[in-house]
Amino acid sequence: MKIVGAGITGATIARILTDKGLKVIIYERNEIGGLCADKYDGKILVHKNGAHIWHNSYPEVQEFIERFTEFNNYIHRVKACKKGQIYSFPINLETFSQVFGASTPKEAKQCDLKKLKEMFYTRYSLKQWGVKPPRSVLDRIPVRYDFNDRYFDDIWQGIPIGGYKQMIENMLDGIEVIREDFKSEADIYTGAIDEYFNYVYGMLPYRSMNFVHKIKSVPDFQGISVINHTDDKFYTRVIEHKHFHPVETNHTIISYEYPGAWRPGMERHYPMFDYKLYRKYKALGGRTIFAGRLGQYKYLNMNETVKQAMDLCKQIVSE
Repeated sequence: MKIVGAGITGATIARILTDKGLKVIIYERNEIGGLCADKYDGKILVHKNGAHIWHNSYPEVQEFIERFTEFNNYIHRVKACKKGQIYSFPINLETFSQVFGASTPKEAKQCDLKKLKEMFYTRYSLKQWGVKPPRSVLDRIPVRYDFNDRYFDDIWQGIPIGGYKQMIENMLDGIEVIREDFKSEADIYTGAIDEYFNYVYGMLPYRSMNFVHKIKSVPDFQGISVINHTDDKFYTRVIEHKHFHPVETNHTIISYEYPGAWRPGMERHYPMFDYKLYRKYKALGGRTIFAGRLGQYKYLNMNETVKQAMDLCKQIVSE
C-alpha cells in the first residue's frame, strides 16, 4: 500500500492499516506533519503554520489519538481587536456589554446584532478570503448570550505535549517513510489533487498564508494565544506561541498572519470552493483514493481528518 503524504491524514491511515497487517510505505517530499508541523525555538514551541488547536468530541478518535500523545489542559480563547480596542470573542454577553452596555441576556437580545457581525467578521473575512462574506455565512455565526468565551465547545481540547510533529512521528513508528516525491500511481494520495494530475484542467484556487515570526524582548506580549484583527491592518491574526504551552522566559515569540491568494511554491491553506473543477479532477481518479484536506479539496479540522481517515480504513479492510 503506497500512501503519499505524512501529514495527519496519511499518518492515521498508515498506522491503522499497518496495525491491521498490511504492508505500508509512506512517501513525503517535505516535512513530516505537514501544516501541523511545529518546532521548538528554545523553550517555546512554535506553530510554524498558524495556530493548530486539537478539539474533538468523537470518543473513538480521542482513544486513537491518545495512543500517540498526551494533551495539556489548554482551552482555546480568542480576543478580537478593532482599532486598538480589545473585545471578548466569539460574540458573547461580555462583548454586548463592551459595545452596547448590555448587562443581561434580555438586554443583549435587543442590541443590533448586525452591527456586531459587521464589526468582527466583514473586514476580517474580506482579508482572509479576498471576498466579502455572503449573508448566509454571517447568519451562521454563533452568538452567545452568556459569558462563555471558549472558542470551541468540544469535549476534548488541548495541545499535544511535545508538539504535533512528535505526535505524528509517534504514529509513524515502525512504518517505512521515504523522503522523496512520489511520481507513480499512488494507492492513497493526500496531496493536492490538481497537482497529482499535472494541472490538466488548470489550478484549483486556494488561499495561502504568509507567517512573519518575531521575537519580542518581553515575557508576555498580548496575554493570550490569539488575537483576531478585524480592522484595516493587513494581517488577520497575531499569535503568541508560549500561551499554547506556558513556559517562563524573558522573551516571547509572536507570529503575524498575512493571507493572500495561493501561487505555485506556496503552501495551500484554505480551498476556495471551486467544486466544479474539483469534480472534474475527481473523475480522473481511477484506482487512487484521494483523502484529507488537499485530496478532497475541503477544509477539515484535525479531528474530522482523523475520523474520515479511520472510516476510510474500515472500508479498505472490509473490501
